[in-house]
Amino acid sequence: MRYYISDYGFGHATRSVALIRQLLKMEEDVRVIICHSFALQFLRESLKDENQVTFRKMETDIGYVLQKDSIEPDIEQLNVEYKKYLKKWDFLIEQERVFLQKNQIDFVISDISAFP
Repeated sequence: MRYYISDYGFGHATRSVALIRQLLKMEEDVRVIICHSFALQFLRESLKDENQVTFRKMETDIGYVLQKDSIEPDIEQLNVEYKKYLKKWDFLIEQERVFLQKNQIDFVISDISAFP
């Protein structure tokens, strides 16, 4: 199983830890590959006792860009980052398609990330 977690903050990672723990309780034979970058150390620490979990460091989205010293979005910078992200879109999709086939991944969960 591949589990993609949004790179925006720790909330997605925290919720995903709870879901992954429950999945592991329900199915002893499941193997989970977590794909994430921002809170990877938190995820590794939170799931360190779970032998069925491995990690693949990768950016899963562009996150959220704020105006300096504000909680308001920086629309201009978000548009710049979004356009850069879209340029990589076809590559990201192909990269994941190859990985999923090569590793015989038969189930994908994605917390917001669209390319999986």
